[in-house]
Amino acid sequence: MLKLWTGAVLCLLLSACSPWRVEYLEDTLREASQDEIVHKFGYPQRLKRLDDGTTIWEYDFVGRGARCARYTLTFDTQRRLHRWDRLPCGGEARTM
Repeated sequence: MLKLWTGAVLCLLLSACSPWRVEYLEDTLREASQDEIVHKFGYPQRLKRLDDGTTIWEYDFVGRGARCARYTLTFDTQRRLHRWDRLPCGGEARTM
């Protein structure tokens, strides 16, 4: 039982900055709606509406070793994921 519990905790800790987010965003680019993103990621920590009708959402995820990854998601006027960036908090962006 202890091994199972330890494995579950380890899995949760390792998943904080796991590539599943990158895979999900790559697979659903130009398809995912804001509602689908909220279902997967939760509500954003920061939200900005631009004059052209696009919306930018930001999420910060902290993983093991206190590593932080910031995901910046841009939605078009149809509320679909148009672009996303991932950067280590304080680092350079990886634009998609």
